Amino acid sequence: MLKIHTISVMSLVLMLLVVFLVVTYTPKIKHKAQMTAFECGFDPLSKMRLPFSLRFYVLIILFLIFDVEVVLFFPFYQSLSTGLIPVDGFFLLGFIFLLLVGLFFEIYRGMIDWVTM
Repeated sequence: MLKIHTISVMSLVLMLLVVFLVVTYTPKIKHKAQMTAFECGFDPLSKMRLPFSLRFYVLIILFLIFDVEVVLFFPFYQSLSTGLIPVDGFFLLGFIFLLLVGLFFEIYRGMIDWVTM
């Protein structure tokens, strides 16, 4: 128990020493431009860049939803190989039906069509 206490105190002292050295010996930043991140190609002190298209966000969300749903197929395939075909086959068909309903709804709403969105 004493070793854990000693290690904890030593690590706390070392951490405080490092924080003290960083605060004491780092140069003070006097200009606003020096505080910004450097990125080539635009002025970091200007207004925000052009707004990002929502098409990319919708496409990423749809990809994540269908990717997770496809991953959920793997337990079904595992149970089909163990011989539980009638019950799991029914659930698998229902799951595929729900995926297709979601896909057709997204097509109907125009979420997948890149041009009209």
